[in-house]
Parts: sequence; structure tokens; C-alpha cells
Amino acid sequence: MVLLFWLVGWVTVGGGVSVSGWIPGLSARVREYLPVNNRQTRSTVWLVPRKTTLAVPAMLRGTVVTHRRRCGKPNCRCAAGEELHEQVLLSYSFASRARSVTLPEELIEPVRQATERYRQARVRLERQGNAGLEALVRRLKRPS
Repeated sequence: MVLLFWLVGWVTVGGGVSVSGWIPGLSARVREYLPVNNRQTRSTVWLVPRKTTLAVPAMLRGTVVTHRRRCGKPNCRCAAGEELHEQVLLSYSFASRARSVTLPEELIEPVRQATERYRQARVRLERQGNAGLEALVRRLKRPS
């Protein structure tokens, strides 16, 4: 999340929350770029959090797909249809609707592995369910 701060005696934080006074915890490195007297000059400071690696769950329901499409710009390389734009997505269904999420480059392989683990677990569960059903049917059909 990117936080936008306006310094004119008040501070607006990215959710519309207003706080008066100085920003606590503002590093000295950021302060040196601020004007000496911020009451006379309106300044915009963008504080961007460090990139953190997202933990991918052990199993994910969905499919990793690569979408190839044209952007629609007449002078783009994709206009001729030779080299289309590619985007890797996690496609899944939720509430009977198809949904998709764009995957960053570093998450493509871990997400692909998690979806494969889900498929394998689903196959194992299906086998166990079928074996249990067969055993029950055999017991019920056995004459007493």
C-alpha cells in the first residue's frame, strides 16, 4: 500500500484518516527532502513499503494460465498479430463466476506448484471416497 502525506499542519493518510502534527517515525532520510518550513509550502511525500515476498499457501484451487492478447493501440507491435502481449494469471471460480488474479513473475512457479498439489489432493480424496463407497455398498448387498 502506498501512503500519501500532505504536510500543511495536517496529514492525510491513504484511507482518508486525518492526523494533525508531525508524522511519527518519519526517517531522517525522508525529512531532509522536506522544505524547512512546511507551513508555507505544500509538500507531497510518498512512502513506499519495502517489497516483501508473499507466502503462497500449500494448496490453491485454480489454474495458472497465460493470456495473450492485443492492446488495441494501432502502432503497437501486437497490432499485426505476430507478437501479442502476455500476462500470467491465476484463474479460479468463486460464487459461480470466473475470476482471475495477475501473478507477479516471482510467484508464477510457487502458485503453479500449489495448484498442482491441490489437484493431486483432490484425486487422492476422490479415490478414498470411491473406495469407502464401494466398501459400504458391498456390506449392504451382502445377505444376512
